[in-house]
Amino acid sequence: MILASYLTIPPHHLQVHSGGTGKPALSASQAGDVEFSVSHSLGLVLCAVTCGRRIGIDVERIRDLASVTSLAGRVLSPREHAAFQTLAPEQRQAAFFRGWTRKEAFLKACGAGLSRSPDRVDVSLPPYEPARRPTVDGDPRHSSRWWLQDLAPVPGYVAALANEGDQALPVTCVQWPEWL
Repeated sequence: MILASYLTIPPHHLQVHSGGTGKPALSASQAGDVEFSVSHSLGLVLCAVTCGRRIGIDVERIRDLASVTSLAGRVLSPREHAAFQTLAPEQRQAAFFRGWTRKEAFLKACGAGLSRSPDRVDVSLPPYEPARRPTVDGDPRHSSRWWLQDLAPVPGYVAALANEGDQALPVTCVQWPEWL
C-alpha cells in the first residue's frame, strides 16, 4: 500500500520481484525513479522510499544475545571488533545492533545484501562514534558516494538508513495506520 500510494496505482497492480541478491524491486516499467527498501524485526516494519537514489534500511530490536561476543568476531571488521572489545559489557549489545543495522542498510542499498561478507564493510561503532560513510575492504573511495544515518523508530529498537548521493537524505517518519 505504501509503494502503491507513491506510484498512484492500486496495490494489487504492483509487480514486485526479487533481484539476484534477494532485494525486492519493482518491475522496471512501474518503478521509474522510485527506489525502496524494507526491513522488519519482531513486530516492527520500516519502509524507506526515495526517487533517483539507491537506498537501504535496516531495523533491529535490541535484545540479549548470549553469543554477541562470538557473533561480533565473525561480522565486525577488525577495526570494529577492536572497538567492540573496549566497550563495557553492558554497552556491547546496543553497540553491536547499531553497528549491524548500519552495515545491513549499506549492503541493502548497494544491492549486495549478505552476499558480501559483513566483516569486509567497516562502519562506525557506537556509542562513541556517530554514523559515517562506510568503508569496504579498507578502501574509502569504494563507498564514498554512500551516506549512513541512524534512526530511532521506537524505544528498544535501532535502525539505520543508507543512501546513495552527495549528502544524507532528509528523513520524514510516518506511522502507518494501525488497521493495516
